[in-house]
Amino acid sequence: MKSTNQLMARLPKIGVTRSFSFSNPKAAAAIVVFASFIGMVLGPGITNSYGVFEEEYENRFSNKDTGKGALSPAIAIASVHVSVNYLFTTIAGALCERIGMGLTTFIGGVMLGVGSFAAGFCTEVWQLVLTQGVLAGAGVGTIFIVVSTIPTS
Repeated sequence: MKSTNQLMARLPKIGVTRSFSFSNPKAAAAIVVFASFIGMVLGPGITNSYGVFEEEYENRFSNKDTGKGALSPAIAIASVHVSVNYLFTTIAGALCERIGMGLTTFIGGVMLGVGSFAAGFCTEVWQLVLTQGVLAGAGVGTIFIVVSTIPTS
């Protein structure tokens, strides 16, 4: 199996960089920190507040006849979400080097938005695993790596 760096090396280097000049560097720094804060609220904030979804998923999808020891559907969705989240932080790091932080953040935001929106229309557990677990988890992981490093750069 090829490593992430080997796979990313095959992608064409886009090199999309834009420089913005602000007359006040403190205002520019405040905008970057505020944007990172919003990214942290929308991205990892969803992962860390999963209990909001858990009660609804338990009420809607749990089988009352299974008794103790049965796998909860809410736990399955959350486990996939967190696992994909951490997997995509490594992929997004390599992607940032290839296409830049801005485009990587945009891709992550689209994945998070589409996954979260589509989860609202799901009627089965496997659909939630794909939308909220995989797609939204990938988006959160992609956003997290950028918003956690950009204020220091």
